[in-house]
Amino acid sequence: PLYAKQGSFYCLPGEWYSFPSGHTMRAAFFCPMLPRYLSWSPAPATMAVWAVLVAWSRVAKGRHFPLDVLCGFMLGLVVGS
Repeated sequence: PLYAKQGSFYCLPGEWYSFPSGHTMRAAFFCPMLPRYLSWSPAPATMAVWAVLVAWSRVAKGRHFPLDVLCGFMLGLVVGS
């Protein structure tokens, strides 16, 4: 997209393609995991919003296709549960 130009960043050739999205997978992994250790009651909702924003940012920046992000999210939830 026009608003996500990556001209000022240098990326290795293999860095452009990744399935599933590792950033999204790690964010989704902490959704069920972290609230178990926190006594703060809004933790699950906060973690879910954070994970969705991470997933959206990967697509918005043009770094992943939506399927990469969806699979990373699902895999992170399964492993974190």
